[in-house]
Amino acid sequence: MSEVKTMARPYAVAVWKHAKGQDRQDLWSEMLEFMARVVADDAMSAIVGDPRIDADTLSRLMLEVCDGHIDDVAGALVRLLVENGRLSLMPEVAGIYKELRAESGGVISAGLTTAYLVSAEFEQAIAAAMQRRLHREVTFATEIDKSLLGGAIIRVGDMVIDASVRGQIEALAADLRT
Repeated sequence: MSEVKTMARPYAVAVWKHAKGQDRQDLWSEMLEFMARVVADDAMSAIVGDPRIDADTLSRLMLEVCDGHIDDVAGALVRLLVENGRLSLMPEVAGIYKELRAESGGVISAGLTTAYLVSAEFEQAIAAAMQRRLHREVTFATEIDKSLLGGAIIRVGDMVIDASVRGQIEALAADLRT
């Protein structure tokens, strides 16, 4: 798991628990997506990353931009992230929240990385195999990585299944070293 995802996860989990407890999952999805778009905007990301901008100014600016799109609790999340120097994590927080929401509905997101574009039938076969293994519906975000040479890598949460040619070569090289 990447360092960014590790830092963002506690915030996303806390938001998820709050949203679920208040039965406001839809509203939080919308607010997080809006805040993520604001933080990811080129102009705002330059400000977020500028060490000359103090926390109060950054919080005030973010809350002004988000005015009318977020509630007071989401505003408190903004202030907390700014105070902890973590506002840049907002897009990742929104993404993890989306994953948590999908998982609670019995759907889990997975990443499928292949060396070349795969057919819809191949993707469906992989999804069916993962559904049998995980006992949940699986949706894939696909990515092409030519360095794999062939095969695929499947990522579901913390689980990684490396069935790539590159992975097999690296495993063989490790075996030969021992």
